[in-house]
Amino acid sequence: GTYSPTSQSSSCTTCGVGTISALGAAVCSNCTAGKTSSSQSGFHQTCVACQAGTFSAVPGSACQECSAGTLSSDGATSCTQCASGKTSQVSSSSCSNCTAGYFAAAGAVSCTQCEAGTYSSNGAGSCLLCPGGKYSTAGSSSCAPCSAGTYSNGTGAACSQCTEGRFSSFGASACTDCQGGKYAPTSASSCATCAAGTYSKALADSCLLCPAGNFSAASATICGQCSAGTSSAVGSSGCTGCLKGTSAPAGSGECTPCANGTYSPTSSSASCSQCPSGTYSNLGKFECTVCDQGTFSTGSASTCTVCFPGSYTGIVGASACLDCHVGKYSTVYGFKNDSACTSCQLGEFVNVSGSSACKECLVGSYADATGQSVCDDQTDDGAWVRRRRAEKSTECNYATMLSDGQNPVDDSWPYYASSDNGADHECLRCVSGQARRRRSTRCIRTTTSSTTATTSSTSSTTSTSSATTTTTTTTSSTTTSHTTTTTTTTTTSSTTSTSSATSTSTTTSSTTSTTTTTISSTTTTTTTTTTTSTTSTTSTTSTSTTTTTTTTTTTTFSTTTSHT
Repeated sequence: GTYSPTSQSSSCTTCGVGTISALGAAVCSNCTAGKTSSSQSGFHQTCVACQAGTFSAVPGSACQECSAGTLSSDGATSCTQCASGKTSQVSSSSCSNCTAGYFAAAGAVSCTQCEAGTYSSNGAGSCLLCPGGKYSTAGSSSCAPCSAGTYSNGTGAACSQCTEGRFSSFGASACTDCQGGKYAPTSASSCATCAAGTYSKALADSCLLCPAGNFSAASATICGQCSAGTSSAVGSSGCTGCLKGTSAPAGSGECTPCANGTYSPTSSSASCSQCPSGTYSNLGKFECTVCDQGTFSTGSASTCTVCFPGSYTGIVGASACLDCHVGKYSTVYGFKNDSACTSCQLGEFVNVSGSSACKECLVGSYADATGQSVCDDQTDDGAWVRRRRAEKSTECNYATMLSDGQNPVDDSWPYYASSDNGADHECLRCVSGQARRRRSTRCIRTTTSSTTATTSSTSSTTSTSSATTTTTTTTSSTTTSHTTTTTTTTTTSSTTSTSSATSTSTTTSSTTSTTTTTISSTTTTTTTTTTTSTTSTTSTTSTSTTTTTTTTTTTTFSTTTSHT
């Protein structure tokens, strides 16, 4: 175990580890690989094999420990890696299997835990993924199936919840869609069926209520519409027929009461009918009410209208009122028969049916009976109508006022009235020299005279003079003549003052339309008329007229319609 490399050494040197020497050696010898020298009393005399878990790779070297994850047997020149799924401590002569849920690669110094979603058995060199529908936590030796309502598609770390409208059973690798008419909330293990009155589409998380006017049975994917004459509330499983007096079109949420003037006599009516004329109805009626006497209605009426003044009806269910006849009226609403129509009083009339009042006869007309439709404008001869609302005409007399408001005149100026053009509203005055008979429409000219001689002398005449003499001789036992003429008469009268030689002339012109009837009873009549007209600017004119008349009696009847 020692050596002396040189001569004349004073001592021997101890051989190093892994070397040995015999007695008297000059050098130490190396132990072979896998072996090392053993020390005996401090001296390395022999080589021994390295123990298991150690190795010696170089001759003449000491044995070294095998690192973790390796192993060696006795006399090993090197350490060997542990197989996958196994591991070892330092200086190990053997490797141990990794426990389940762990793994180790070859030569690994320790076992590694399997991640979530994977698993391993004992001595596993790696972790395996959980299959679909299963999961695992870290360090799991096996995978567990997903619970209902969850799924795993092979990643295996954990099971995921099924989303709304989907479901899954135990150990599912995927969720299944809910069909229409069904629904599912999150993490559902199955799809639930929609109840009656609700519906759903596919993948629904809940069922929807059917809207008003619709309905559904269970598992419905859509709601049906209520037919006309029926209705339904929200979420209904069926439709209800409308009651009498109500109606509903298709798809109605409620039945509507029939409006005023309409009705529905049967249940489940799609619409309300209009009340016929002569009837009426209020809101929500199943029949129309007949109008009473004195009232009427047209179609679709909400009430009966009372007959207006001037009309009546005596029947029930009238569509119109009857008018009072002409000559009658009424002032009250709602009369039931024609006895309500009152005849117009004397001096009044009405010429339109259905009147509520009579009219007064105007001046110049009258009504001498009740119930007149017109006023009579034909008065008797010599009569007049001087006021409104007259019941009869009034005979002209001496005390009658003139239409211009003048005072009555004396008996020498009587009055008359003509009915040629209808009723007169005034009496006319006879002109001077005329009189009238009672109830006469004309004045009578009356003239009685004997032979008259008038002599006038003419002082001077300047300018133009003209004289006309007309002599008419009629010999007749009895003569009757009817003549209608239009005569324009110019009368010139001359007045001579006693104290002067100046005459003033006055001329009056009138146009008279005259109807003359002459009745003469004479033996011989001679009439001589001399008319002298003198026009003078500055001269004085005297006119001499001689008239000789032999007359028993001359009577002239004149009818004058306009006068001056």
